[in-house]
Amino acid sequence: MKRFLHVLIILILIFSFGVNVYADDFDNATLAVGTAETTVVQTDVDSAQLLVSALADGTVKTDLQTRLTVIQAAMTAVLNAQTTVLQTDVDSAQLLVSALAVSILGKTILQVKLDVVQETINVTEAQTAVGTAETTVLQTDVDSAQLLVSALADGTDKTVLQNRLDVVQETINVTEAQTAVGNAETNQSQVNVDAAQILVTNLADGPVKIGLQARLDVVQEAINLVDATALKDEIENAAPGATIKLSMDINYDQSVLGSIIINKAVTLDCNEFKIKTDQELFQITSAGALTLVKAQIEAVGELIDTNRGYLTVQSTYGNGISSTDDVFVYYNYGTITIENGIFNVDEEFVYYNYGTLTIKDGEFTVDYAFVYDNYGTITIEDGIFSVNYDFVEDNYGTLTINDGEFNIHNCLVYENDGTVTIENGIFNVNFDFIYYNYGILIIKDGAYTGAYRIVAYTRDLSEIYISGGIFESVKKSL
Repeated sequence: MKRFLHVLIILILIFSFGVNVYADDFDNATLAVGTAETTVVQTDVDSAQLLVSALADGTVKTDLQTRLTVIQAAMTAVLNAQTTVLQTDVDSAQLLVSALAVSILGKTILQVKLDVVQETINVTEAQTAVGTAETTVLQTDVDSAQLLVSALADGTDKTVLQNRLDVVQETINVTEAQTAVGNAETNQSQVNVDAAQILVTNLADGPVKIGLQARLDVVQEAINLVDATALKDEIENAAPGATIKLSMDINYDQSVLGSIIINKAVTLDCNEFKIKTDQELFQITSAGALTLVKAQIEAVGELIDTNRGYLTVQSTYGNGISSTDDVFVYYNYGTITIENGIFNVDEEFVYYNYGTLTIKDGEFTVDYAFVYDNYGTITIEDGIFSVNYDFVEDNYGTLTINDGEFNIHNCLVYENDGTVTIENGIFNVNFDFIYYNYGILIIKDGAYTGAYRIVAYTRDLSEIYISGGIFESVKKSL
């Protein structure tokens, strides 16, 4: 009995030792496979393979072997791609790497290696494509090469290839621009000039661009002269009461063509197009009556030197009417009526008014006096006026303001020797409302802000009547 128990104890000890040994082998093999999956180094894979092969057959061994087989296949495929540097081998390896579980840390290492190979292939393909574009100098080849260069990783290779491609593209651009400019010179039309201008503008700065632009400017000036001459002829030869409607922008060189003479009733509808002129676009005779509709006119200098007839602005379009460095009308002996519109004038709106000026509405930005000397009649029905000097410098005639908003840097009237009648309006004046009143001043209503005094100086026989109005920050005493 004692011998039996002794043998049993020995068998139990042997079995326990065997189980512990098997457990240690499993742990070691599992750890080795994990290391191989992390480092993706062949020696680590080989070491793990020895441990897995030594395990007893079973589910554990099968699972570990499968993991090793997968990682080995991916490593072998990546190594093959690194050796051959062929797209097909990269694609095959990519499938295996992509299939690795995210939990396998070595997946990132293999992907980086594969990306390096792919970039090498990409650079080679881009170099070949750029070389082809340099040889053929064709836009299609440049476009194909550009796709490949753009896809490269930022770095020296990409920069060098892009610079080479830019040279080819500029060569093509110059050729196309030269062809377009030549076509514009041969077939002088605004469409051809515009098409050529886009190509010339896109060229790199340099002598070639300057030369092509100079050639194109000559064509543009010729077209401008033809178009402007046609406009002048159409207006001057129109039947009385005719309406001329623009169908294009006009660049009018008054120094070459002279002013357009208005000696009959005619309407000019700018039709949302623009007229640019250097000076004195119109001269209106005593028999003339010019009506502007949707006016969009830019003048460098005075727009109208003399109006002896009728000038009516029904409406403006876009930025409206502007006169740079000069007046809107220098001499008005006739009738000017502004029904509405936007006006930007660097000097006086009207310098000398001997006739009738009526403003029904509009927005006026004037950098000097609205009217310098008034010997006639000015009537303001409404409008917004921003004037950087006196509204009227000297009034010897009649000024009547029925309504409007007036933002005046100096005085509403510097010297009044005639009659000023204010029915209503909002007046923001930075200086005296009237500096010298030697005539008649009538204020019936309105809001007055910011002036020093209503009248600074007066004299015997002058008349002032104030029957209403709101005066803030104004000395009512005269």
